[in-house]
Amino acid sequence: MLQRTIDKKVIQHRSIVIEQNRHVVYVAMKAIKYLATEMMALRGHTSSDGKFLHLFELLAEFDPGAAAYLQKLRNVREQDGRKKPSVNLISPLNVRRLLLEMKKQVTEHIINDVRQQGVCSVIYDGTQDESKMETQCVLLRYVETDEADVPRQLNVSLKHLQQVTLQAILCVRS
Repeated sequence: MLQRTIDKKVIQHRSIVIEQNRHVVYVAMKAIKYLATEMMALRGHTSSDGKFLHLFELLAEFDPGAAAYLQKLRNVREQDGRKKPSVNLISPLNVRRLLLEMKKQVTEHIINDVRQQGVCSVIYDGTQDESKMETQCVLLRYVETDEADVPRQLNVSLKHLQQVTLQAILCVRS
């Protein structure tokens, strides 16, 4: 009987922690999505600096789970002499992982749209800057099916090339 009560409490506590972590990741995704939409950098010169962390703190004011997580991080840093907690959902590495997963999801969505339409155009162009550095750009133009057939143009790739050779250009295309 006692074992069942303990098991229930452990399961209940674990469920609460998981739900709080979901809130933290949700707020992090919202911050990343906004910054990516505005084409803004996520981090500053240090991991404790940057637009992502400041935006996360702002959004956490409206989400008790994210606010509690930030307070927990502050408490760990103040109590423990270390600067890093053992698990940090908004660490630069975890934010990068989240960003890469979001990129993967968007890429899959675009590929599905292009497959559904069966038609797209690829624009490949290049130019030289003042330092004689060659920059190549690959644009993909297609019609997005989720909205009212809105034409979209995306910058698929932008690369600076040290040498303009056929091999370097082919690497940009892949």
